[in-house]
Formats: sequence, C-alpha cells, structure tokens
Amino acid sequence: MDANQPLSQALVAEWFQHEPNFSVAFQSLVSLSSGQVVGYEVLSRPATLTGQLLPVEEFFETATGLGFAVDLDRLIVGRAMEVAHDMDLTVPIFINLHPDSLKDPSVQQHLFPRVDRHVVVEITERGNWSGEVMEPYVHDYQNLGGSIALDDFGSGYSGLQKLVTVRPNYVKIDRGLIDGCDQSPIKRKLISSVEHIAKYLGFSLIAEGIETYDEMVTCMTLGVDIGQGFYFSRPTAWEARSLPDPGLASDVAAIRTQVVLPEGLGADVDPFRSQFASLMEHLGTGLVTPKEQLNLILTTLYKVLHPYSLTLYVANATGFVPFASRGQNLRHEVPMEMPSLMRQCYYQGKPKVVQHFSQLPAILGERWGQSFPVPESLAAMPIGRPVWGILVADYLNSGHWTESRLQVLQSLAELMGLLLDSDAFRA
Repeated sequence: MDANQPLSQALVAEWFQHEPNFSVAFQSLVSLSSGQVVGYEVLSRPATLTGQLLPVEEFFETATGLGFAVDLDRLIVGRAMEVAHDMDLTVPIFINLHPDSLKDPSVQQHLFPRVDRHVVVEITERGNWSGEVMEPYVHDYQNLGGSIALDDFGSGYSGLQKLVTVRPNYVKIDRGLIDGCDQSPIKRKLISSVEHIAKYLGFSLIAEGIETYDEMVTCMTLGVDIGQGFYFSRPTAWEARSLPDPGLASDVAAIRTQVVLPEGLGADVDPFRSQFASLMEHLGTGLVTPKEQLNLILTTLYKVLHPYSLTLYVANATGFVPFASRGQNLRHEVPMEMPSLMRQCYYQGKPKVVQHFSQLPAILGERWGQSFPVPESLAAMPIGRPVWGILVADYLNSGHWTESRLQVLQSLAELMGLLLDSDAFRA
C-alpha cells in the first residue's frame, strides 16, 4: 500500500487482506468539577505496512461502507484489552464500537470476561442502529456490570430514541455542538437541553472536542460533567500519557467559586450550589445541636439528589441500626453477619455502589416484589474514621448514580464525619 494514494475502497480492502497494522492511543477525560482525569478513550490509528498513518475518519467510514466495521472492532477491542490487561486501571477506559459489534461473539469474548466499571463501551450515533434487535445485547452488557456510553450525540436525528432504548451511563455530546459553543447562543441552548435530560435520566454528560478555555468554561457553566479534547491533552501511547496541566484543577476550582448560571434560567438550575450555601450558613452559626446538624445535612442531600430513600445507619456490635432517614424506607436493622453492601463499606472503609440491583431474593417471593419497589441504584458511604456509620441512598431506576451525584453524596458524608461525634448517635 502506498500511503500517498487517495484513500479508496480498494486500499482499505487491501489493508484487511494483509496483516492489519494499527496502534492504539489514549486521550484523557477530565472532570469539570475537579479538573482530575476520570477516564481515557481508546483511539485507534490505522497505518500502512511501512508505518505511515492513514486518515482515521475517512478510513473508518470507508471500512464501514465495505462491511468491515465488525472486523475492525474485533481487532481494536482485542488490542485494547491486551493493553488493559497490563494496566493498573483506577479510572475507566472507553472503547468505541459499531452497534453490530456488541452482538459479535468474538467481541463478546474479549469484553465480557473483563466486564466491570473500568471498561465503558461507546456506541456511536453514526452507526446503523438495529433498534430492538440491539437492545438485549446492550442491556445484557449493562446487567453484567458494564457501562455504556452513547457517542456523537447530536450528530443524527434519532438520538432521543436511542436514549430511551439504551439508557446509557454516559452520553458524549458531538464535537460539532461544542466547537465555538461560547460564541453560539443556539449551541448553548442545545447543550443546556441535553444537560436537563441528563439530570432526569441519570447519565453523566461528556463534552467532546473542547479546544479552548472559553469552551471549557461554557461547558462548566451549562452543567456538563466531563470534558475531552485538545485543551486537556492529545492522544498518546499509554506509556507516554500525560495528565492535564497542573494548574487546571486550580482553574476549575476558581471557576466553580463564581456564581455562573445557564442563560435565561433561574437560581434553581444548580440546586447543590444554593442548598449547600444555605447549609453552610446554618452550620456556621454554632447554634445547632449535633442532631440538628445531621438533619440539615440529610435534608440538603434529599433536596439535591431526590433519591427514593436516604438513611444514616449507625454500627453497633450486632449490626447497623437506622438512626435518621428521608424518603421511603423500611428502616429495619441489618445484622452485622448478613452479607450486605453496608458490611463491605464498614469493613473496607470505602464507598460502595450498585447500579443494577433488580434481583429479588427468592425467599421474598414474587408477590412481595409487586407490593414494594426494589432499588436498582444504591450507594453506601462510610462515616467517620474509624467508620462508625453508613450513609445509604438509593434510586428505583438503574444507572442513576452519576459521577456528580456520587461526589455530592460522598462530600456531605465526609462532612458528617468531620462535624458529628459518633457517641451522640450510638444506638
């Protein structure tokens, strides 16, 4: 193959006939709340036999048109999982797949043994979507504990239908909407609309293609959770990856301290900002008792997160006793010897999250499940050092614990541990 030739169907077909030559690169995803790296997207770089890079977008479009999309994904997923096997992953990697690839046995063989929160499958908006045919494969992957991202949202006409069908954990806004969003009121309105949908459906929103400071600030202002683009980092080999500029976290923190609200919307757009300000004002008076402090924090969390239930459990020698709660909850003691999320959280001293808790214990029977709704998204946060309590919140729908919601819950759980004396809450 001559890399100087125009990229043609014959050239791409020949690439598949020989031993395909390509590399993988990694580009960071950055939290727009903290400035920290929260994931990496795996990007493939096809090349000629002599190592000359081929135009990526054109190559993928031509390969898809020739019917090679799944064949290409088999190669990419296999290579990505080989690299991932040697990584000490602390954040997720995002792997882009054509919709048809998720039902391919070879792709499943690579992905399913490594299903966990550290592998996110991106399904492109531009792929040929098979509707109800694809839905079982997507949900099978999610029910095994895997996460799904909907890529290029906003580049096609059927994005809203896919949101309902896929119920993704992440949605990536197409870079066409991000490019110049600081200069375009229409783009800002569209991004704001997607952000409202994200809050309602419980997915994390990712802005692709951020290249300038003003685009980053605009996305932060509009409530986008995560940013990706050349402003933060360029794709590199895993060994050569670099973190964002050390000053980024302080820049993000400085921006977050400003009162920045989406255009044309009221002060209730960011409930955490207003509720947190009110909470700090009351806690700072020094006139409230520990139990009143607890009630203020629980009330703030309940107003911000709108969970199905929110309960503080206090540990004793025999188990976990509910001390205070908001919302719907059976409020029963959980024995210490019973395997539970609270027990794991207590002994490990780390947050525990379950996004798909839809299986009813057989002993309860089907009629019980019809009478009482069952949480599908549950989070448990340790209180105190050493741990003396567990803060538990849940939702009835799966996938509701987005990164931003978990940050709010964990932050106020840590605040409880700092402010409250465990002796005042011992049952």
